[in-house]
Amino acid sequence: MEQQKIIDYTIPLWAILTFIGTWVITAITVLVRLYYSDKQKTKDMTSLSNKIEQVKKEFTKELTEHKQESKEKIENVNKDVDEIRNFQKNMNDTLITIKTHTELLILGKIKTKDEQTNKK
Repeated sequence: MEQQKIIDYTIPLWAILTFIGTWVITAITVLVRLYYSDKQKTKDMTSLSNKIEQVKKEFTKELTEHKQESKEKIENVNKDVDEIRNFQKNMNDTLITIKTHTELLILGKIKTKDEQTNKK
C-alpha cells in the first residue's frame, strides 16, 4: 500500500506572532497619531481662540477710540452752534438797540453829537 501523505495545515508560530505583531504595531501607530492629532487640534483651537480674543480686544479698543472721537466732534460742533447762537443773539440785541436809537433820533427825543456841539 502506498503511503498516504498527510498535509499539515498548522500555521507556524512565527507566522501567527508576526501577524499579531503587525496588527498591534498598526493599532499603536494609529492611537499615537490620533493622540497627537487631537493634541495639535487642541493647540490650534487654543491658538485660534487667543487670536480671536486679541482681534476682539483691538476692535473694542478702536471702537472705543472712535466713540470718543465722535463724542469730541459732537461737543465741538455743539460749542460752535452755541457760539453762533450767542453771536446771533448779540447781533439781534445790537440791531434792536440801533433801531430804538434811530427811532428816538427821528422823534427828536435825543440829540446827535453835532446838535449838541452846535448848541454850545
